[in-house]
Amino acid sequence: LDKMDIRESDKKKIISKLKDLNLLNDKLFAEAFVADKINLTNDGPLKIKKELKDKKIDKDIIDEILNNYDENIFIEKINKLISKKKNNKYSNYVFKQKLLSYFVNLGYDRLFIIPLLDNINVDTSDLIQREYDNLYKKLSKKYSDNKLEYEIKSRLYQKGFSMDDINNIKE
Repeated sequence: LDKMDIRESDKKKIISKLKDLNLLNDKLFAEAFVADKINLTNDGPLKIKKELKDKKIDKDIIDEILNNYDENIFIEKINKLISKKKNNKYSNYVFKQKLLSYFVNLGYDRLFIIPLLDNINVDTSDLIQREYDNLYKKLSKKYSDNKLEYEIKSRLYQKGFSMDDINNIKE
């Protein structure tokens, strides 16, 4: 209406008429918006809430609509995304940190995600052996004996592997 240079009094009449016809309804808009975000994207509740606030939707309306959705919907989404990302090249610790960061960026609460990530355990035995072999090949040209072992273990530790896993590598 501002772009069309309509007088202020006429704007109020038009808006009032649209509200009477239920064509301008924040609650209906928010319900449709949330349903679309939940069904069509991976966005979490915090991101959805922020986007609705940016559109100047009342906080009470947002909370009411988001509370209508069961948290199991979000848990299923998170588990589905985790299973897609399970083929990773990182240690368990680094993998979980990357997932946590990813989900926080999608708009999920950190405290909601951490318990879900605690249930994940990826077999990294092949990965750590591959990393060890690559580092051995690369560093054996520069170091030897104890210094070589120290450098390899140090770099594996920097990549997030536990000392137990590192010490159990078959050389």
